[in-house]
Amino acid sequence: APAVLALNGSLLVGVAALAGAISLALFGFVYFMLTRPVVRLAKALVKARDGKPISGKQEVIRELQMLHDAATALGSAHRELETTRAQLEQLAHTDVLTGLANRRMFEQQGERAFLHARRYGEALTVIAFDIDHFKRVNDAFGHEGGDAVLRALSTYLREAVRAAEHPVARVGGEEFALLLTHVSLEDAILTAERLRKGIETLAVAMPNGASLHLTVSMGVAQCRDADSNLSALMRRADMALYRAKENGRNRIEQAG
Repeated sequence: APAVLALNGSLLVGVAALAGAISLALFGFVYFMLTRPVVRLAKALVKARDGKPISGKQEVIRELQMLHDAATALGSAHRELETTRAQLEQLAHTDVLTGLANRRMFEQQGERAFLHARRYGEALTVIAFDIDHFKRVNDAFGHEGGDAVLRALSTYLREAVRAAEHPVARVGGEEFALLLTHVSLEDAILTAERLRKGIETLAVAMPNGASLHLTVSMGVAQCRDADSNLSALMRRADMALYRAKENGRNRIEQAG
């Protein structure tokens, strides 16, 4: 515990020192590149207004150039910050391995869709599914083989699902979820069956050159009055998924 406290203390000191250095650098930039030139230009303008000669005209021109350069630098820095912010936001919502949305993004989109469906009385369905016997893949081919399976499945899902309309995400290790809006329960089950059959035909190349075929188990749950939020709907889909596994895998079960 003392070692942890000492480490935390060192980190705090380091962060404070870094913050101080950044503040000092920012102060220097603002003063030398903006404040000082503006003050000198203001004095020159006052002299010109009063009809007094302006001394050091070259200096004034140089200050104007400094202001121009500072404005250009600030504009460039702002654009870089916006680009970085957008990239960080994308990373925060994306599963790095598969490129699909992550659980956080799925829940954000799903909660908005849930509230909208409740307000307007529209259909909302969650399809939860995971890869059958995924542990066997890792045991036989290592994590490299497991990653290949996850990427192959994700590529198929991106091609098979219009993600802009129906968000699909990796929500766990080998667990995925699909959100269907404005779709009847019958059509949702047909969609799940289409995906299940499509996944069953995939042939994934393993690190040793072997070809592996996948199957998934699926649970389908459509929103009902008893569901208080998205989490309740997802729990029902998960329960149906577990029932599909208990009943033999590579099948679809509908939530009660």
